[in-house]
Amino acid sequence: MNKQLLKGCSQAAWSSLLPSLALLAGMLAYRAPLQAQIEVPLRSNPVLQRYYAESEALRPKGWQEAEADSRNQRECRLEKPGITYLEAGKTAFLRIIIDTAGMGPGVGPIECVNCTGNPIGSAMVVGDSLVVTAAADILGQQYAFTVERCSPSGCKQRSFEVVGRRPGQHHFPPAVLLQAEQRVQATAQAGLLPGPLACNKFIHQPGAYEGRDQRIYFTDYTDVDSSIFYEASRYAGVDSVFVVLCDSFAICDTFHFAFRIQQDTIKIGLGGRQAFLDDFSYPGPETDPALWLDSDTYVNATYGLNPPSVGVATFDGIDRYGRPYGGSFGPADRLTSTYLNLLGNNDPLHLSFWLQQRGLGEYPEPQDIIKLEFKRANGNWQEVYRFPGLAIGPGGQTQVVFEFYTFSIPTEYKHQAFQFRFTGFNDRQGIDDIWNLDYVHLSRFAADTTINDVAFTMLPRTILERYSSMPWRHFEEQEASELANFITVGLRNLSPQPQNADPSRVRITERSTNLSVLDATLFNGLERNIPEGIPLNRVYTLEGDPNFPYSSYLSAMSGSSFDGLERLEFTTEYTLVNGSQTTGLGFEPILRNDRVARTTVFDNYFAYDDGSAETGVVVQKDDQIAIKFTASVPDTLRAIQFHFPHMVSNVSNQEFHLKVWIGELDGQPEFRMNLLRPFYTESSFDSLQGFTTYPLVDPQGNFQPLALPAGDFYVGWEQASPCNFTDCIPVGYDKNTPEGLGYLYFNKNSTVWVPFPPNFPGGAMMVRPVVGSETPGFTATDEASQPAAALRLFPNPAREMVFLQLEMGNYDDFQLYLFNSMGQLVRQGPLLPQLDVAALAPGVYVLKALSRRNGEVLQARLVVAR
Repeated sequence: MNKQLLKGCSQAAWSSLLPSLALLAGMLAYRAPLQAQIEVPLRSNPVLQRYYAESEALRPKGWQEAEADSRNQRECRLEKPGITYLEAGKTAFLRIIIDTAGMGPGVGPIECVNCTGNPIGSAMVVGDSLVVTAAADILGQQYAFTVERCSPSGCKQRSFEVVGRRPGQHHFPPAVLLQAEQRVQATAQAGLLPGPLACNKFIHQPGAYEGRDQRIYFTDYTDVDSSIFYEASRYAGVDSVFVVLCDSFAICDTFHFAFRIQQDTIKIGLGGRQAFLDDFSYPGPETDPALWLDSDTYVNATYGLNPPSVGVATFDGIDRYGRPYGGSFGPADRLTSTYLNLLGNNDPLHLSFWLQQRGLGEYPEPQDIIKLEFKRANGNWQEVYRFPGLAIGPGGQTQVVFEFYTFSIPTEYKHQAFQFRFTGFNDRQGIDDIWNLDYVHLSRFAADTTINDVAFTMLPRTILERYSSMPWRHFEEQEASELANFITVGLRNLSPQPQNADPSRVRITERSTNLSVLDATLFNGLERNIPEGIPLNRVYTLEGDPNFPYSSYLSAMSGSSFDGLERLEFTTEYTLVNGSQTTGLGFEPILRNDRVARTTVFDNYFAYDDGSAETGVVVQKDDQIAIKFTASVPDTLRAIQFHFPHMVSNVSNQEFHLKVWIGELDGQPEFRMNLLRPFYTESSFDSLQGFTTYPLVDPQGNFQPLALPAGDFYVGWEQASPCNFTDCIPVGYDKNTPEGLGYLYFNKNSTVWVPFPPNFPGGAMMVRPVVGSETPGFTATDEASQPAAALRLFPNPAREMVFLQLEMGNYDDFQLYLFNSMGQLVRQGPLLPQLDVAALAPGVYVLKALSRRNGEVLQARLVVAR
């Protein structure tokens, strides 16, 4: 194949080394005794989990388990022991054994008592066997044949239970026509079965159909159901689904459903769009359905490092729902273009894109490739190129810039349904082996790096000097010191000559009041001239610069406009205009990336992070990490929030100590809670949040808020459980906030506290102290969902045994979950009328009863006393 490969960036960047600490799992075996703080890859993505949680909640309870059963080809085992099942026209020889002992002389032959007129078919005794032949037209019948043997002293009988049934049948309902990503309901005719419906399952048979995001599930899992929902993927074609229904006679019919999915084709060239172009500069986290057929990759503005424009599509080892693919090494994330009609396009066409290994994630090793393929007119995929990972050795910190690639589209690929796709291959175990893709462009102009586009490359920073969020009362009267006196801007001019970004604006607006506190020209004078070809990161000092109305900005933030509001959200927005940029159908991203925005929240907590964890940080047993915060006014510390990302190892049973120091970071914390466990919030019935909340409580479970004087305080944790290097409790680490490194401290084996070393990768620990006059609820133990009267506990407080009174429903319909005051799940099992609590530690617990039938949650507070 005639292909052209151009690299627009220096190869030297591939081998440049950043200052490094021993961080990665791959090097731990070599430097285990020296390990302290360790940066580790993550296993799941809570952003994706939250994004898809709403659609998953609309599906019936139990659909995921049933889908897994379907993949394992679960069988409907309805045939019962002791019953003979006989299909139409088939004959069974049932041996008759009747003990004649004690019957005396004159024992007669074996006779069938009720063979005549039976509903199964013909039946007779032949020798020592009952011979039964099911009628050819039988549907489904069950009958007990009785045979006997008599003598003058009496008779002995024996019964044979027989089910006569027709064979299973295959039914072919009309094809179902639907659009991409549409959901439809289809019903298999259970009435065609002779007996009542007793079992159901579905078997997905993709065949040649390429989609893999489709979902098939029954409409109900509390009872046997014959209706299914089908949620289409974005791929065109025919997807086959087999629905198996079985009745009480163990007759199983298969219904062959064909779902015919329609998808639009994009015309490139004369009479259509000028280009296919996506720079992923939209919020995400899924790809644009108008351009892409897969949703595997993660669209974000956090993993790319100096991308061509803001936003990238990240390839890793987790699926669209934020969970690991699992299994061994193989294909993971896939990104396939929609169908492109290139028929009749005689222009030289090229596909170009920018690709980066690692970014702010974990590096791909040499075998962790990205494969590029083109689709031929016959539907077959042809590999065009494969991009290898990094051969940098254990613990290497090589950072790689985005590189530009372009490939020509040969004539034989110019058909009416051309596609290209990228596929990542890795271990499929988590957010690891990172590749970032940006600025995918197919047109006649994509042969080199230049395109008339001036783009923002990163989001604005928070408006605060130190924090990403803080309480407003700590900001008031401290505006001049807490407000950032600068703004940062990331730009890239992709055109072949300098460009003028004019007009441009920076606006900061409070969302709830719609009040603007800053509105000014972003680029003034010569600053509006953007040089070509290189990433450009600018920092503008606001105070003293006549181009920025800093005094009025400070005055607006210091005024009374926001008094009395509990939560404030200030959105910083950058915009630019350039009249020379390419426009037209297909080039919409060129104007879209001329605007970026970020929101700074004032609420009841302090935070340095932006809410996204690129990696995690762990410490070894008896090691501690602390984060420094400063209270501007006296306050009350009510709770601590941690973001616990998932890792490959399961650490949910490990324990840590939570600690708080006031004023000085020393060996005597002013508050501690011992032997806590990390709680993963997606396990909660109540919500799917990113942070786990630990209210400050005493050993008896009573709230124990801590008074904070004005000044410094520190929040941290100590690893209590023994752990093996990277399988310790991880805390989320936001690498998009590198200045957070300056507030991190480390203590090894309870010796002395030292700052994190400056060569540790910059980032913010995702730990947030909650202050104020109200104590937040426990994660996963919010009692607002059900009235307490629905489930009564007595005695309460309890010492050894507590009795559960369920006012409505059956105990068998509920599953019990018991959480302690930390939100940790301490016991689960079937709901019973009594619960032994003698082994539980004294304290406050929340008992939840989850209905298996409809997902209803009943709950009540339980106090265990001694």
